[in-house]
Amino acid sequence: MRTNSLRRRLRVEHLEGRDVPAAVVTALVNGSLFVIGDVNADTITISQAAPGQVTISPGAGTTVDGLKVPVTRSFLGNLVIRLGAGNDNLSFDLFRPITLPGSLVIDYGTMGMGTKTTTTTNAGQFDLRVAGGLGIRYAAGQVTTTLDNLVVGGNALVVHGAGDSVLTFDNLGGAGQFSSIGRNLTVINTRGMAENNLLDTNVGGNVTFTNGLARASDNAAGSTTVKNANNAARATIGGNLVVSNLTGDSATGDTVGDVIVRGSVGLFLGSGAFRAAVADAAVTAAPVSIGGNLIVRGAAAGEDTVALGAGGTGLKVGQNVSAITGSRNAAITMDDLSVAGNTAVFTGAGADTVAIDGAAAAKGSTFGGSFTLSTGPGADAVTINSGSASSATTVFNRAVNVSLGLGDDSLHLATAGKVRFDAPIPLPVVFDGNAGMNTKMVTTGNLVGRHPTFLHFA
Repeated sequence: MRTNSLRRRLRVEHLEGRDVPAAVVTALVNGSLFVIGDVNADTITISQAAPGQVTISPGAGTTVDGLKVPVTRSFLGNLVIRLGAGNDNLSFDLFRPITLPGSLVIDYGTMGMGTKTTTTTNAGQFDLRVAGGLGIRYAAGQVTTTLDNLVVGGNALVVHGAGDSVLTFDNLGGAGQFSSIGRNLTVINTRGMAENNLLDTNVGGNVTFTNGLARASDNAAGSTTVKNANNAARATIGGNLVVSNLTGDSATGDTVGDVIVRGSVGLFLGSGAFRAAVADAAVTAAPVSIGGNLIVRGAAAGEDTVALGAGGTGLKVGQNVSAITGSRNAAITMDDLSVAGNTAVFTGAGADTVAIDGAAAAKGSTFGGSFTLSTGPGADAVTINSGSASSATTVFNRAVNVSLGLGDDSLHLATAGKVRFDAPIPLPVVFDGNAGMNTKMVTTGNLVGRHPTFLHFA
């Protein structure tokens, strides 16, 4: 009996389960409102019923200033939201407009893993307006950012830690409505499959996407898309557009459409099987317009697919075009491409294909300056107006130097539509097959102006 009594006294009683809610607190410092989360899963929604204030509504399992009901705070400066580690969810409710008097800073810190979501909800006729700049920083983890109807007066900076990320800036207001960033947009991805989407958005300055190492498990690099989803009018980038990729494979790759870029465009494809397309699958009927240079460059070990222009839509470049592919098989297409300056295309080793105005809907390309094409070792194929676009005319206004590298190469010239060579003498118009069993197919009746010189073809 004593033993049983002792066992009863030593028995550990089970306590009732208690879930500790995520605690978000607010603080007003020098006119700016700070919204601070903890290491638990913070879920809050920001809305606005009147200017100069915001309402912070806690989601399930979250309190704001110790309350489970919405809390309204007034401020005149910046809105700084720091949610820290954990699986956090932050949303901006655009059932009514939100206008912030200063900058918007969203900081998830640099420590700890977690799934982070930053979104707008109920986006329609109203905007999320930020008078100053926008800054978003994520720690390592899987993150999603979707900000619709965004209007930022200053710069916008988004930094992702290691992990997969999806970033989308868009406008859902309908035809003629664009999101806007007044100055520069910079997006930095550290490592992982990064999907970047800049849709229906005007940017006053430069746009820079820096994508780091691909996802380690499968070498997936993600994609970067700059185009429209809803607008028939082109968006505008006031400065340069640069997209760089360090490593990885991507069948989607980098896509630019529906946009006027006042400066230059640089697409740096990295080491991997990667695709780059300018004026691809556009929503608008107008061509992509680039005021400066267009540079597309693959890494030494890259396997690149490059499409410049699209049949019926087109691409206009105000200065020079340069395309350099990696050492593996490359495919380059140029349709409805208008270049005011010089064009230079260089491919590496491998079986490379270069096709100009080969699309069925192509209307023809014009190369205003000198045109240089050099392929590396391998069985390369070059076709110029030799697809199915019989009504197209391809025009070369200055010198033409086409040099096919070592290997058994082929040239198809003007077998579908007309090709015009307007280079004045003594500028060269030369197609050189170099060493190898090289073949050519030329429809002389479709050649206009000077006839080229063919070297080292059977």
